[in-house]
Amino acid sequence: MNEKSTDGIDITDVETGADKKLAFTKTFNVEYIDPDTGKRLIGTFTVERANLGALSQFGIIKARLNGGMTVDRGIDWMNEMIAFCQATLTDVPAWWDPATSYDQALLVKVYGHVRAFQDSFRNRRVGEQRGAASSDGSGPTGDRVAPAVVVQEVQPPA
Repeated sequence: MNEKSTDGIDITDVETGADKKLAFTKTFNVEYIDPDTGKRLIGTFTVERANLGALSQFGIIKARLNGGMTVDRGIDWMNEMIAFCQATLTDVPAWWDPATSYDQALLVKVYGHVRAFQDSFRNRRVGEQRGAASSDGSGPTGDRVAPAVVVQEVQPPA
């Protein structure tokens, strides 16, 4: 996926010989023109598929950034993007530090690219069912509704 834009941030995937279905890492280049300084920054990023440990680190980092408090939704979202990038990016250029940046657009763009890679591993059948009628026909299931769990009761032999 290559993202060419007029906002001074271009993202280009680095093609590898690896089978894309088996590739749990992705490398991409970012070319960024800092709107404050006009300086052109170029760097290579590598994102790794998030395992349970990375997801745990994401939660810890976000909680630390939020100071363990409930914060404004905008700050919470910004901290979510920073934490997700910190937990899943394994290689970044020296200039990449969203916590010291003044331009949120770069963070949003890199996070979007990283998130799209992570989402590519989601079970396609689950994704296709989003918005479909629930099993009881009552309407859409939505993103946040957990499926019903059916547990068969086991009766002791008589």
